[in-house]
Amino acid sequence: DYIASDDVRAYFTGSKAAILDKLRGENKNYFQKEENIYVPLRNNGLTNLGVLCMYNVVERFSNQDHQVKDSVLEYLGKHCGQLIAQAHARDDLERKANYDALTWLMQKVHFTTNVFPDLCKASTSISPLSVIMLDIDNFKGYNDTFGHVQGDIALHTMCKILSECLSRSGDVPVRYGGEEFCIALPNTPYQGTLVVAERIRSAIEQLELNAALSITNHEPKHPYHLAPEKLTVSLGVASSPHDTIYPAKLIQLADSALLQAKTSGKNKVVAYALRS
Repeated sequence: DYIASDDVRAYFTGSKAAILDKLRGENKNYFQKEENIYVPLRNNGLTNLGVLCMYNVVERFSNQDHQVKDSVLEYLGKHCGQLIAQAHARDDLERKANYDALTWLMQKVHFTTNVFPDLCKASTSISPLSVIMLDIDNFKGYNDTFGHVQGDIALHTMCKILSECLSRSGDVPVRYGGEEFCIALPNTPYQGTLVVAERIRSAIEQLELNAALSITNHEPKHPYHLAPEKLTVSLGVASSPHDTIYPAKLIQLADSALLQAKTSGKNKVVAYALRS
């Protein structure tokens, strides 16, 4: 009458339907196989979050009243399940607080408060740190012409391309403002940062996410002449120790380079060391 141990293993390998169906059908709070007891971890009896496995414990319960054993195991399953659910809820709140809901990139406050200071501390002459500041060119005109819904679609698409251009798990893309982004590149020297920045610029330029591609069966809100022919990005680059021995200044230096890229024609990469 009890569920086999193979079904327990199936739970952890993704094939948990057999366990859950049997538990629901028999309204059990636990199941037993030989000397082992397995207790489903539930959140208020509604959601199965996992299985608590207790090995070689059947003999310890053998002299206990069945109702006592049942209530003890039920308490374990519910209490542990609630603790896990609370941990999941905290993780979810942390993700929502630290990551942008539209682009799923890290938020500026979390980056500047927690992540970037640690990256600066880890930076050395043999482990350089680089920063790219990126801004979408003429994005206000795009938004004013086609509306914020289409603007959000464009942002989401461009951020997906941005993430694809970063090949290492340690690279940190951040939504720094409305259409401004920051990318921290640990252990990346100056020349390598220029390569990454140009890869991003070229990939977004090739998207050609222009007016014709963005209209979805409705007229634009404003005349076409307000929108750019296609969306492009300008980027500013700074690297430590190439540009400064103080990594904490990299965002400021890269932002200065970005300003020159914006004022000198846009759709280009400007390095802080080469700004005029």
